[in-house]
Amino acid sequence: MGATKTASTYLQKCLRLNEEVLAKHGVYLPQAGRRTSSSNLNHHNLAWHLLEDRRFRGVNGDWDALRREVAVAAAEIVLLSSEAFARLASEERLRPMLAKRLFEISDDVTLVYVVRDPLARINSMYTQVVKTFATPDSFDEYATQSVKSGFYNLEDSFRFWYQESRATFVALRFDEFVKHGPLESLLGVLGLDVAADVLTIPDDISNPSPGPIAVEAMRLLNAHLRVIDADFSRRSAATTKLSQITQRRASKAGWNDEKFWGWEADRAVWAADRLANSNERFSQAVWGIPWPLEVPLQKAVTARPLLEVSNKTRKSVDSYVSSMTQRYLKLVKNRDDPTADEVVDDSAVDSDEAERAGRARAKAGRDRPA
Repeated sequence: MGATKTASTYLQKCLRLNEEVLAKHGVYLPQAGRRTSSSNLNHHNLAWHLLEDRRFRGVNGDWDALRREVAVAAAEIVLLSSEAFARLASEERLRPMLAKRLFEISDDVTLVYVVRDPLARINSMYTQVVKTFATPDSFDEYATQSVKSGFYNLEDSFRFWYQESRATFVALRFDEFVKHGPLESLLGVLGLDVAADVLTIPDDISNPSPGPIAVEAMRLLNAHLRVIDADFSRRSAATTKLSQITQRRASKAGWNDEKFWGWEADRAVWAADRLANSNERFSQAVWGIPWPLEVPLQKAVTARPLLEVSNKTRKSVDSYVSSMTQRYLKLVKNRDDPTADEVVDDSAVDSDEAERAGRARAKAGRDRPA
């Protein structure tokens, strides 16, 4: 069940490539809930069913279809994968629905969650939501309200599962998860010893992320599009296509050569202090040790406002916004295409978090802590 920005998409790619190998070792990957249009093997449709998300498609299978399928499956282990399960598991209103559905299928349920240091994850999430046009906010606005929202309070989010539920809760450290390989780490949780030479493992574990200039350019474009189009939606077919085009353009311009890091030193310390007690209690309860993940406080800031970059770069960004706006206006002509809603980018699953943070901003305001 994720978390987002912890190599979940890479893991799902591995599941797709190794489905037959896993089946030979008693691991069944259900058809119900799969998105046939995705190149990765995920079950987002099941999560969208419980979330009442507009992306849910009955034809791809719901929880009742999953229960019927599993009832006749000749396998010891049934494996589901979606980052969106983490939201179902962590929110107080939603977790009873997830628990009910899971225990209708089996009395033996294990939830696997990958834990990344919240500061690094918030930073990575921000680049994700920017490139999918989920928010035009600055990093400071986004990061501040993300911390305040409670989405990164691991203790509150998952205490139900590791203290009260009859489910088994397994938390894997992100650094170890990547070091040993996501698929290999998951097989370890399942207690399976699968020879490495029979597994198909892709080379690159990371997804391309916008660099500092790309973040600013995409954020500026996002704000501009929201002004010229009152019906702007990050999930429309036009926006999804534009996201792919803009990322290629930014990469070609060299705007991704430097990694984005948006935390100012004082704000990073504030966020780390705000989350420290929750992190510590979670770690002691789940792993029985002090919080083991390095908190990245001393990294040099790479995010800079466009006014602080060279005039040549600013002109390039202006050209980018202008040309991408024209591309968008051409793409949006297909808005009434009845197949448009079928265009769904996997990355949109990660950027759902921005919408929840946005609701928290509306509630909490945009005040900076003293």
